[in-house]
Amino acid sequence: RSSHHFHRFSLPGLGHAAKSIVEGRTSILRRMRQSKYKERKRSVLEREIGRDGPAAKEKGSFNNEHTGGDTDGWTRSKGGIGKKKCSIRQSGKYLVLDALAMGWVTIHETCNGEQFVRLL
Repeated sequence: RSSHHFHRFSLPGLGHAAKSIVEGRTSILRRMRQSKYKERKRSVLEREIGRDGPAAKEKGSFNNEHTGGDTDGWTRSKGGIGKKKCSIRQSGKYLVLDALAMGWVTIHETCNGEQFVRLL
């Protein structure tokens, strides 16, 4: 007999947040690989990712999926109970710091104070 007890719990929206982080990481690495010298100006990179990042295609912060033409962001289920679909969007600043913490990029500063993000 084992005396180990396992407890499982869930946080609403955690899957959306994890997906957003993965999409953001993919986006930043793709942009860095496509650049000529494998580096980009930090402010430009943060702005581009913030504008074109994950969930940028969706208007507002809610996803309108199968709502039967409604634009309120609520989905309809078989039981008639509505559930709001949430999409999370990470900022470009957060994603650059995340890539730095993962050890994928470095940041170097020029003489005049501009910062560049370089892919390792």
